[in-house]
Amino acid sequence: MTFAAGLATEGLRPFCAIYSTFLQRAYDQVVHDVAIQKLPVRFALDRAGLVGADGATHAGAYDLAFLGCLPDFVLMAPADEAELVHMVATAAAYDDGPSAFRYPRGEGVGVELPLRGRVLPIGRGRIVREGTTVALVSLGTRLKAAQEAAEELALKGVSATVVDARFAKPLDRALLLRLAREHEVMVTIEEAAEAGGFGAAVLQLLAMEGARSRPQDPHARPAGSFHRARQARAAGFGRRPGRQGDRSHGAFRARPRRAGRAARLRALRNRGRHPGLDPGIDERRRREALRSRWSWIPALRPG
Repeated sequence: MTFAAGLATEGLRPFCAIYSTFLQRAYDQVVHDVAIQKLPVRFALDRAGLVGADGATHAGAYDLAFLGCLPDFVLMAPADEAELVHMVATAAAYDDGPSAFRYPRGEGVGVELPLRGRVLPIGRGRIVREGTTVALVSLGTRLKAAQEAAEELALKGVSATVVDARFAKPLDRALLLRLAREHEVMVTIEEAAEAGGFGAAVLQLLAMEGARSRPQDPHARPAGSFHRARQARAAGFGRRPGRQGDRSHGAFRARPRRAGRAARLRALRNRGRHPGLDPGIDERRRREALRSRWSWIPALRPG
C-alpha cells in the first residue's frame, strides 16, 4: 500500500489489486499514506460482496463504508465485464485523487468485451430502462437481476425504471433527485453492508436535499457466506438469479401520500389520542398501505 503511494508521488499510476477484506488490514496506510495526501492510487477490489465458498472472512461487505468516508475517494462498481473494462480505463485516467472499483467473485454476465475501455464521466449513472412508478437503482452486478425484476413488474402492470448507478461516490445527485421526484417507490440494490453503504448514502442525499422521502422497511444484508455457492447464497438473501431479481435493500416512497383528514380523525378517535401526541400514526398507516399495495411483488415485498 505504502509502496503504491510512493509510486504515485513520483508521477506513476499504480494499481493496487487486493481482496476487499484484505484491504481492511491496510486501512491505516490507506488513510495516512493515500487519502490524506490525495494520491492517485487505484484500488482493484476483488471479492466485493457475496463470495460463496470463500467463506465469511472473504465477504467484502464493508469497503463502501470504510472507503466512502475518506476524503476525495472515487468509488465505482461495474454491472458487468464491459463496465469493468471502462472503469479500469476511468481509474487510469483519474489523477485528482484515489479511486477504487469493486467487483465480486465468480463469473461475469457474459457480455461482449470492448476492444478499448472508455473513460466514464465521474459521478454519473446511466438509465437502462425508463419507467414511471418504481425506480430500481442498482450498484454493481445486481443490475441484471434488477432488469429481470422490472420485466416481472411489467407483467403485473407496474412500470419500472432501471438505473445502473456506477458510482457509490460521488453520487449522481441530479439523477437520484429526479428519480425521487418522478417515482412513487425507489429501491436501491447492492451487495454491501447496509450501514454506510450505497443505500445509506442515497438516503442521506435525499435528507440533505429536503426530498420528501422516508425509509420503507430496509433489509440488512448479512456479511457471512457460510461456504455456499454465490448464486445459492444470493437466493438465500431473497435474491433469485434468473427469476425475480433482488428484494428491497432500501425502499422508500418518493412522495408519501397522507391519509385523508377524515381517516386520520377516525384513527385518532379509535386510539383515543389527541393529534400531536402520537406522530407515528400517519407513518404506520402509510407503511400498512404501502405493504398492502406492493405485497404481491416478490422483488419489493417487505421482510
